Amino acid sequence: MRRFKTSAIVSSCGIRGYDDNPSTPVFFEIKRKLNRIVYKSRVAVAKHQIQSVLKGDMSGAKSEKDLSVLRQFYHYSSSLRAHPIALVRYQREAFECEGESRVRITFDRKISCRSIGNPTFTMNGAGWTELPISFVVLEIKFSEHFPAWVHHMVQYFNLNRQSMSKYCTTVRHLTSLGLFHPLSLH
Repeated sequence: MRRFKTSAIVSSCGIRGYDDNPSTPVFFEIKRKLNRIVYKSRVAVAKHQIQSVLKGDMSGAKSEKDLSVLRQFYHYSSSLRAHPIALVRYQREAFECEGESRVRITFDRKISCRSIGNPTFTMNGAGWTELPISFVVLEIKFSEHFPAWVHHMVQYFNLNRQSMSKYCTTVRHLTSLGLFHPLSLH
């Protein structure tokens, strides 16, 4: 019997920030998933430059690599005619092990969302609603090989691998509340 292996590349773009301080940057991120491996590129951008970058102004890029990532972000978002529709926030507890193989384990709780209509970034303010989910999002990220101790932990707690996009879950939730209709986004 012959078996054929297929590859799938899935890309997504987003803007990530960690606080409302106007002097701290946000990060324009592109995530690519090739089969089961996620690759991430990101560039720090000043908050006051968000709108200009989304319009194609790359003058704030600090290096050729940053410029390349911003161009790719702009290409993806303009090709899809994407625009900001939701903010997502959550409480993250992170643990990191830097040894032979770097491992990062995160627990995301209290995932909340807010619909928006313009390219703004804020963690506070009114209009946030917590997602009605009864679980914690656990992510295990590693750079080389899946460490044996993590494998034992996964087995001990009987964990199952599942995909869960916080953003997609947010969009579905906001749609169910009638805060926007997915067909009206274009």
